[in-house]
Amino acid sequence: MEAAQTAYTAGHLKTAEQRYAQGPFSKDAAGHEVAVHRSPIDLASAKQYFFAS
Repeated sequence: MEAAQTAYTAGHLKTAEQRYAQGPFSKDAAGHEVAVHRSPIDLASAKQYFFAS
């Protein structure tokens, strides 16, 4: 697991509805184009929430 932390460069979170969306835009259930929300994850947050201590 240490290698994964060392190799970490960037990450982001999307909303649950957009988890499989690719690119900057996606279609919603009604077929409308919507921007895909991405929230950045810095290394400190990734270590706290995603990497085991």
